[in-house]
Amino acid sequence: MKQKQKKENMKQLVPTADGRRVFMLAAQYIEKSKYNCEGLTKTRDVVGLTQYDAINEANRRGARILTNKEFQRRLVLTDIGDSEHETIGNCVWTGTFVAYKGKENASLGDVVKQADWNDGITYIFEVPKEYRDEKNAILVVNQGFLPGGKPLLIPHKEGNVITYEIADKSQIELLQNFPSYKGWHNPDDKFGIPIGEYDNWCHQCYLWRQNRPAAFTSEDPEGDYVGLVARHYGGPYFHYRGRGGEGDCTRTRLVDASIPQNTPLGVLISTEDTIDLKRLIENAEFAVGRLGNVVDRKLVAQIRELIDAVK
Repeated sequence: MKQKQKKENMKQLVPTADGRRVFMLAAQYIEKSKYNCEGLTKTRDVVGLTQYDAINEANRRGARILTNKEFQRRLVLTDIGDSEHETIGNCVWTGTFVAYKGKENASLGDVVKQADWNDGITYIFEVPKEYRDEKNAILVVNQGFLPGGKPLLIPHKEGNVITYEIADKSQIELLQNFPSYKGWHNPDDKFGIPIGEYDNWCHQCYLWRQNRPAAFTSEDPEGDYVGLVARHYGGPYFHYRGRGGEGDCTRTRLVDASIPQNTPLGVLISTEDTIDLKRLIENAEFAVGRLGNVVDRKLVAQIRELIDAVK
């Protein structure tokens, strides 16, 4: 009961495309304004969650972190993100987990390992045997739950090492022809990862990834990435150059698989219960019918107009 109360106190946002409820688990920051002798000043209190904390908290609540593809709809294909930006902040973690090698033409190998010099933590993901010889590829799985309720993506922390366990390895998918460098691409159909040809502005996104030149010979795994994909609600326009030309573009089209895992970002979660609009409409129509006997009919007509619009 206590856990349910916490969920209800979280800010509810626009539902997903299939009507599932969406709550803000964490904002990236809280902006505060105050007046002093120098005029109006603004400060930001960081309140976001790191990847480790975001995954653990979502798992504890039995909730999904919205996937990269769901954010593609909110930020690129619709204007939902416009209304959420001010509340959430500039950047959020998605529930889409990836692992890839930074060095071009390098095999995935037994493990993908990322050593983050910012926090001194090493992040490790064991590659399934059938994918270890794959080159220029990315492994992808969405955070979620198995039929029995067990979390699919589980981070284990021992000292300065975080290892990611996938409870059902059959749900790990391999996307081939993962681009070696940052650039414009069409997203794949299932996860929204930019891997396709650059040919459709309406859907295309800019892949922001780590990389190492093919000539890079050090055994240092710097350039590899293990963790969640991030998406940007806003912030300064980013400048791009290369395939697709050169220019400036809004950050909502950035699919970011490079942000350090210990960065506190916003998090949106979706519960598995859907909004039963049919039932809500039936209840509202019944209530309006009763109100018609005691309330001005003009006011009731306005409520009926809203119900009809929703239907």
